[in-house]
Amino acid sequence: MAKIHTTISVDSELMTKVKEAQFNVSQEIEQHLRNRLGQKIITPTDEDECAFCGRKERKATYVNTMGLCWICPNEVWICHKCLREQALARAVQG
Repeated sequence: MAKIHTTISVDSELMTKVKEAQFNVSQEIEQHLRNRLGQKIITPTDEDECAFCGRKERKATYVNTMGLCWICPNEVWICHKCLREQALARAVQG
């Protein structure tokens, strides 16, 4: 996601206190705006757990496809065992 520069007006006393506290103004404002819009920040890691069985495993990649898979539109990580079980359950249903 690309970042853009913007200009905001802030009370001078408030900015003095913010500088003294060494806040990252851009980060604080971006976080506040995301919270107001109901957006969450997803920080990628190399390992996660299966949303169905809780098994901890590393995430699959383009190069190494063994591991947890990201399923859309559910937006959850799933292990190969649970993925197979889900596929079999759907096949049996219809």
